[in-house]
Amino acid sequence: MFPEASPARVSKLQWIGGSSSPKRALRVAGSLEPSWSPAHDQPHARGFIFIRIICNCEGFFLTDNLTHAVFGAGGKTGTLLLEQAMQRGHHVRGLEHHLPDPAKRIEGVDYIQCDVLEDDLADAIRGCDAVISTLGVSFTPSTAIDPPPLYTEGTRRIVEAMGRVGIDRIAVISAAFVDQQAGVPSWFRLTVVPALANILEHMRAMERMLEAEQGLKWTAARPGWLIDLPYSGEAQVKARTLSTDCFRCCHADLAALLLDSVVSGRWIHEKPAVGKPEADDLEGLLALREELESLHLRRDR
Repeated sequence: MFPEASPARVSKLQWIGGSSSPKRALRVAGSLEPSWSPAHDQPHARGFIFIRIICNCEGFFLTDNLTHAVFGAGGKTGTLLLEQAMQRGHHVRGLEHHLPDPAKRIEGVDYIQCDVLEDDLADAIRGCDAVISTLGVSFTPSTAIDPPPLYTEGTRRIVEAMGRVGIDRIAVISAAFVDQQAGVPSWFRLTVVPALANILEHMRAMERMLEAEQGLKWTAARPGWLIDLPYSGEAQVKARTLSTDCFRCCHADLAALLLDSVVSGRWIHEKPAVGKPEADDLEGLLALREELESLHLRRDR
């Protein structure tokens, strides 16, 4: 269904110094991920200045000059991801059922209105290098009982459209709580997680579907409980399960993980769990009350 890995796409490379030969530049870069140079605000490696050239294990060389299709672009995580992508020089198509007001749109993003459950998505994503889905289900009594099939049918339709236009890289949002998490406080495990049972089952089904797709390079990010705080820079990422005392996750930290995963080629066929260290006062009964009171206010992921 999806194309096999092609040779390095030299047309995607950009360099502003060093060898004039693409082959020489690739040989020097090798599998090295360039470090970041604050002084020049550019990545660099062994004397060659690149726009963040990275070679992943599949043989692709990627740069920050990529085009991404972002579903759920009007939600909290989606909006932050658009901002981060534009700051890093990406081209971004923001796909959303209900487009944000013009005053709230991110400058430079190409917004496209579409219904992931109804519309033909192929033309909207054609020509993109990767797809990032920040689609999520808001928590309400009705969605807790019968979640809309955004994770299941929505993701299936996105993947089907990707196959038709030759895109094989996708990153999606799942949740850490689809598996048992040893480091989660007991009050959270016994109260909040059961309330999310049906939504979590949809996420599990989405993960199983991605695992079954031949030739698809997928990443299912598993954030902890999402909170509306600024980018922390303290997020800890671990395969499948959250690090100890890291059961919450900032929307901005999740956005950064999704973007980095498709740019760097990391976490292919993986389920990275992401969370940030917690203060002791977020572990007690007061935190429980605050979480329960805020459940009905949770909207976009």
